[in-house]
Amino acid sequence: MISSYNTESMRNKSLNVDDLDNQIIDLLAADNDNKQISALVKVPLSTIQRRTRKLFEKGLVHSRIELNYNKMGFRKGFIEICLSNGCIDKIGQQILYKQGITDVTVHIGNSDLICTCIYRSNDHLLRILADIRSIQGVDKVAWSEEVYSIKSNS
Repeated sequence: MISSYNTESMRNKSLNVDDLDNQIIDLLAADNDNKQISALVKVPLSTIQRRTRKLFEKGLVHSRIELNYNKMGFRKGFIEICLSNGCIDKIGQQILYKQGITDVTVHIGNSDLICTCIYRSNDHLLRILADIRSIQGVDKVAWSEEVYSIKSNS
């Protein structure tokens, strides 16, 4: 999702992106499909489909389908990890292949790595956290559970 700050000038400087592409990107980020975008910008559907395909090919947008974990009996949370050494990529790869971890991202700030974790029960979560804590170079582990996600209305 695109944040609320204006990214139009950033997009135009580095890539061949025009006003219609910018509108399409913003409407895709707001969870509109091609048919809805076509109606909103009053451009033929075939043009929107072609432009959207080109935005994907350029790598300006990508798609991600996420399961509704809650309906499947799972819970979702985030693990923040602080490292005691500089082996971010090595430790990140080790964590990525742990059961229950769906992704690992590198951060600058309060933590070095943030992982998304899917688990069934508190016992399952405690095993995942203990497994991560046992990795050499992991200093601190903090945990938070997702309550719900707020989606953009724009």
